Amino acid sequence: MTPKKQTTKLAAILLAVIIAMQTFCLGAAADESEAKTVTVMISDDRAAAEPSAAPSAEPSETPSPEPSSAPSKAPSEDIETKDRIPVLLDSISRSYADTSDPWALFDMARGGYEKDLSDKAESLQKLTDEAYAADTIGAVSKYGLAIGTLGGNLKKLTTSDGEQFDLIDDLASFGPSDISHITDAVFAMTVYDSGNYAVGGNLTREALLDYILTSRNSDGIWGYEWGGQSFPDYDSTAMALNALAKYYNAGSAKAAGLSEETYGQIKSAVSDIINILSAAQSESGTFYSSNTDAMVVIGLSAVGIDPSSDARFVKGGSAVDGLAGYALADNSGFGFSDNTEFNALATEQSFRALIAYSAFKNGGGKPFNIYTDKITAPSGSGSGSGSGGSGSGGFDSGKITIYVTLKGDTVHGSGKHSGGYPTWIAETAASVPKGGKASDAVMAALSAKGYTADGIDSGYIKSITTPDGVKLSEFDNGKNSGWLYTVNGVSPSVGIGSYTVKEGDRITLYYSDDYTKGNGSESDRESGGSFGAAPDNTEASEPPAQISKETPSPSAAPSSAPAEKSGFADVSPEHWAYDHITYLSRRGIMSGYPDGRFSPDGNITRAELTAVLCRAFGNGGTAEYTNGTFSDVNKDDWHSGYIAWAAAAGFVNGYPDGSFMPDSDVTREDICVILSRICGALEKDGGTFQTEYFADQNEISDYATDAVQKMRSMGIVGGKENNMFEPKAPATRAEAAKMIRGLL
Repeated sequence: MTPKKQTTKLAAILLAVIIAMQTFCLGAAADESEAKTVTVMISDDRAAAEPSAAPSAEPSETPSPEPSSAPSKAPSEDIETKDRIPVLLDSISRSYADTSDPWALFDMARGGYEKDLSDKAESLQKLTDEAYAADTIGAVSKYGLAIGTLGGNLKKLTTSDGEQFDLIDDLASFGPSDISHITDAVFAMTVYDSGNYAVGGNLTREALLDYILTSRNSDGIWGYEWGGQSFPDYDSTAMALNALAKYYNAGSAKAAGLSEETYGQIKSAVSDIINILSAAQSESGTFYSSNTDAMVVIGLSAVGIDPSSDARFVKGGSAVDGLAGYALADNSGFGFSDNTEFNALATEQSFRALIAYSAFKNGGGKPFNIYTDKITAPSGSGSGSGSGGSGSGGFDSGKITIYVTLKGDTVHGSGKHSGGYPTWIAETAASVPKGGKASDAVMAALSAKGYTADGIDSGYIKSITTPDGVKLSEFDNGKNSGWLYTVNGVSPSVGIGSYTVKEGDRITLYYSDDYTKGNGSESDRESGGSFGAAPDNTEASEPPAQISKETPSPSAAPSSAPAEKSGFADVSPEHWAYDHITYLSRRGIMSGYPDGRFSPDGNITRAELTAVLCRAFGNGGTAEYTNGTFSDVNKDDWHSGYIAWAAAAGFVNGYPDGSFMPDSDVTREDICVILSRICGALEKDGGTFQTEYFADQNEISDYATDAVQKMRSMGIVGGKENNMFEPKAPATRAEAAKMIRGLL
């Protein structure tokens, strides 16, 4: 029998942003030589502690042609990228032999790697059971794509309990009002077209095409509204090409089976998307993250545009070069915003993109749609990775033991919780590979006990269902409720899919009624924590949110208004620090003023800097300020918690008279000292310091000399015109954005 699908619209959208950065211990001490560099106060030698009368009107840092956190230069397609692609495909495919993730299974089948799956039949059955239980368009479509690619008959599926259902009919039983995001329509359309299925019900092809074509913003692409502003979503925009490709490539309205009007709208939409994406591409070829690059490569391949050679997508490097620039050196996977930190979602989506691109190239220029065709896996590529043996995909094959506890709740709506919190799973040992993520350990523990978690495969837990069928989802107990996690009692600053676990770590997954309050530990069940965590991906429907605890004063404190474009009246795309400001503002690290300005050329104050550093490196919370710590800081000041955190971490100090001078400017050399201290806590270093000195090297204070050279060696700070550093000049907010982003 076909199950009834619940089609109630979501009551609210969870907004969460997790900064993808390396977790570190604030109490970690720098080595002895570093300690000599950073034990002095940041402004001891300043003759005057009063702020400048006016901000500098001159741009300070030499602009970078691309984001500092992205790979510095994309490799050449002719020399390196095309030869590296089969190596990456081979290495990553071997790491997915035991995968249970529907998208990774989809990729393996589309890429011709089915034979490498450890148990295809078991995977297919698990996907079928999950598809039967799915109750959203996006989830049903995702499982449908994976099942169909693995050879399942979407019109006649049977669960492990013997229930038969028709996935196409189930998908069609939804209505257009149940579409929560453009990707729902994209995936549903690709399911329908993957087998040219006849579709009845409410969610027809016509309804999906209408939604796709009419849900664009006035600028011709898809995005979202937040805080009265519109933000572009280039990932979803590129993905829309896959749903339109079949009809766009048909050549005529008659061949596409559409009216002339609809066919014309599709041709126009695709043309708009191509032009907008071309304009958004950086000079190195990247779209500033591997995830966006991957979606662009897939979309272009689908509509028959070569992302490696089409002039519209070849700047200093091509779109394929941009994507390849995020591949790790050992070819084991991809980073999200750089090529040093492995990211599971980035790896899966980049793997999918390389499969799409390879199939496109192997077709000799024939338009290729990854969702409707398969290719044969590359052969003769050898081990693919310089690290790890066969089957390891470049990862360490050793195992570690992690301990997982699951604490649930009852469904009580927006009313206050009463009674005790049930422990659904007592502490359970889970075995994961070295280098595994918290999500891997949680999935292993839940699976062993018969629990399922919707969304954990993408790093964001939407709901957990017990073996008895009790389901607890986000929003069940209020608009800010959902699943959180801690590791060893502390809420990490990254999502559950990004946190790398170590031997013996203890993970607690628990439900909170309100993530916006409290300190993020499970001891405060109804307040606080870090949802784990809406990923920077293309399948998430939630826009990024900024959560700021600060109560700003109009004169000094930034507001918490989110931005993606940058969203600031005084920061245009032409501003040299545009990328850095946008990157930090999207993640809630830096924000603007109540009047909508960012004031990029204004000087950054000591209070503002502590707030920015705390948001970037504070592991999710400020510190409790004690009155009297500094003579000019009161507990009720908006910046008191940030200053307390920075002082406790040893990153900043006060003055000999007991003051902190929160409204004083920070000099360029002093911000280098502070960031050098943070490097010590992060256990980062710049290697051998550069021997090339600034023209005004002698003007740098003795206590700051090593710190400035270290920041220069790491590429975090640069000179001004004529190789001048101007160490005593106040650091501007734009300069601070560049430096902090570089350190991240």
